Amino acid sequence: MIEKHILHDINNILSEIRHSISLAEKKLENFNPKQFLARLSDDIDYLSSILNKGTKEIPKVINLKQEIEFLAAYFNTKSFNFSIDIPEDFTILIEKTDFRRIFVNLIHNSIDAIQENGRIAIYAKENLNLDKIDIYIQDNGKGIENSIKDRIFEDGFSTKGTKDERGFGLFNVKQIVEENGGEIQLVNNFPTTFKISFPFFHNTKFKKDNFSILIAEDNQSLAILLGDLLEYDGYKVKFAENGKIALDLVKNEYFDLIILDVDLPILSGISVLNEIRKENIDILVILCSGFSDLQLSDGFMPDLIIKKPYDFNYLNHKILELFNNKFN
Repeated sequence: MIEKHILHDINNILSEIRHSISLAEKKLENFNPKQFLARLSDDIDYLSSILNKGTKEIPKVINLKQEIEFLAAYFNTKSFNFSIDIPEDFTILIEKTDFRRIFVNLIHNSIDAIQENGRIAIYAKENLNLDKIDIYIQDNGKGIENSIKDRIFEDGFSTKGTKDERGFGLFNVKQIVEENGGEIQLVNNFPTTFKISFPFFHNTKFKKDNFSILIAEDNQSLAILLGDLLEYDGYKVKFAENGKIALDLVKNEYFDLIILDVDLPILSGISVLNEIRKENIDILVILCSGFSDLQLSDGFMPDLIIKKPYDFNYLNHKILELFNNKFN
């Protein structure tokens, strides 16, 4: 069992690496190292999952085309025709591990179904009416019989033989899709075509320089990296290296949002949060922690709790949500 303070420090280091990657991605928009940086980010996710075993993964903004192409590389596509037709700018917010479990399972099912001259196609379209992305996976295998098409998402149902052959199962796929705010349905028996729909993730654009953010973080390099990312996106940023400075600043200056680390010196992040709520200071609060078991006071809750190490795109999306909810 890793000591709490050690886990907190490790999660801070992981956050620094993640923020460095996010900043580099923004500045290397048309440069090949983005693929390397994406793989490095995946390695951080894997390390984080080991350190935080048993806690739920934080959703990430993923580029649909890049992620499907990444998965396709793991299959022997020389034995069949595999095509991908997805616009470059299609993005969704999802737990990356869940996304991969969904599509690895569906691709495996298609491979099992196809024979000689087999074809698998994955393509996506924007559903403008529902503001969703519809992702289709289609194969020219033997198809699904009418007699069983209404049962394929039932728990325990399989057309495969032994329990060992059955794999993950469409019941589990459906559960994971729905847990991430999506839907899955069979839209055609032959060629077998599944449609998976997720909300379209949009980078909302509004005049960010009207908004000021206070970063209360005692890890200087992590604070500066996060500040650089937020300033790069147009926000006004100020820093506080301990809880006392943070509380003094929010009492004497106006900030729209404070990003508040739990483990601050002099005055803890939770103590700062409690004082903010007691004095009814008009500020949104995001509480950041490398711990999974926070002890919060009743009635003194933050607007959002986010666990380190977090993905900057996810944090940025949540900041936009908070601002939209408060000011629109």
